[in-house]
Amino acid sequence: MKTSHVVLIDADLEGLRPSDISALIRPVASHRADVSLSLRGNAPWLWRVIGVDYITGERVVPTWLLHDAGQDLATLPRFGFEVYLNDRIRAAHLATEVVRWDFVASPMKSRKRGFLRGMQADFAMMADIFRTVSPVGAIRQIRYFRPIAPEPEKAAYM
Repeated sequence: MKTSHVVLIDADLEGLRPSDISALIRPVASHRADVSLSLRGNAPWLWRVIGVDYITGERVVPTWLLHDAGQDLATLPRFGFEVYLNDRIRAAHLATEVVRWDFVASPMKSRKRGFLRGMQADFAMMADIFRTVSPVGAIRQIRYFRPIAPEPEKAAYM
């Protein structure tokens, strides 16, 4: 079976409900956007202020965006996938919408691994990101997503 889009979700999220996933899919399913990104309630302060978490693991992307990516994906560092996707989204000029997940959280690495090991993991993650895209490239990604993101939709909570 073929599908038009892929829904990517981090495995360790807390507070995730079916309505959150529906809210993430909705902008794409209703053709308001080609791609959607989550903005979790515990995203870094700066991401919440600017309205986009460009390295979020929760997103809906068209499958064709990944069709010829096999060789590239095999060479990406562990935390390079999201910024790699961002570059492909930018290159294709895809419209993106940010969906706020105010009650969904990703546990901090320091909570999962302890303070020191968590800090080391955070630094390793940032190193992977900047091995994949330069700091200037990261700023370009943020600028691309930020202006085109309409007022983020809040997930429906029952």
